[in-house]
Amino acid sequence: RVDNSSILLSKWSLVPLSIATTPHIKYAFPLLLMAGALSEGMRYKFSFSCGSFEVSIEVVTNTAPRGGVFDVLPLVGSEMKTLFSLQSFNWSDSDFPLSYRFGFISWNGDRELTVAEKSLSSNIFSTFPRGDPKLNNYLNCTFEVYDAFAASSKITSPIQVKSISFTEFSHILSAKLSNANFSSELIAVASSVLNYVDCSHSPVCSKLNRYPCSVTASTCGYCWDGFVGEIGNHNSPCLNQSSFRFSYSSKSTFCDEDDNCNGFEYCNNRTHTCSVRSKSCPSNCSGHGNCTFY
Repeated sequence: RVDNSSILLSKWSLVPLSIATTPHIKYAFPLLLMAGALSEGMRYKFSFSCGSFEVSIEVVTNTAPRGGVFDVLPLVGSEMKTLFSLQSFNWSDSDFPLSYRFGFISWNGDRELTVAEKSLSSNIFSTFPRGDPKLNNYLNCTFEVYDAFAASSKITSPIQVKSISFTEFSHILSAKLSNANFSSELIAVASSVLNYVDCSHSPVCSKLNRYPCSVTASTCGYCWDGFVGEIGNHNSPCLNQSSFRFSYSSKSTFCDEDDNCNGFEYCNNRTHTCSVRSKSCPSNCSGHGNCTFY
């Protein structure tokens, strides 16, 4: 048992809380709890009993580094050109040494990339790729500080990073590669620039129940889990597969607005009936032929 009534060991324990024993035989009785069972910076007393015998042990949980600051300067720059200063200081923790990792969130927000691997350096210089054009070219820099037992605190700090021409990017990349500069920074920043997809004209993908634009220009991603629709990257709506209704029949459904129809249909304002949406032909057939629906 534990002396803290807020912790229900039967809920958090990954091993049985009692075993049958045989006299005069030694037993190992490990207690393994799920992650998150104990709060940080707390003192807990665990007790083990066998018959009338009881023994206790106190456990003090670790705390993450705290009280520090993370700064990025300048606040505005250009991708691959501006050398930003990333500084951290005043972090407090009893479990030294502290180590630090620096990175950024990719322009489409789907992953975090590292520009400086975890090390004892609390200050670095780095370039960055362009920010999200939908957010006025803002990009989130990330910083994480770890103590000796890997407890960590994480902070993000926004900067504005403007794009450059592909020709200018090619010249900068060639110069860095000629100096055999294959750092984590170069790999993360250059790959982000090369994989950039223009999503500035994509619709609000969450309203279509789709993942954000990230692979195809101006096009939302796949349907959310649990939703169905056109497979792949599209700007068509996806529907909750557990709740939407099908109404494709010879009898049309009366409607006043699109919400009266299912997501694959629209309300025809002339007939006030739900009609199936026609798909558009990619690039309107690029001028080679006519777009026809069957």
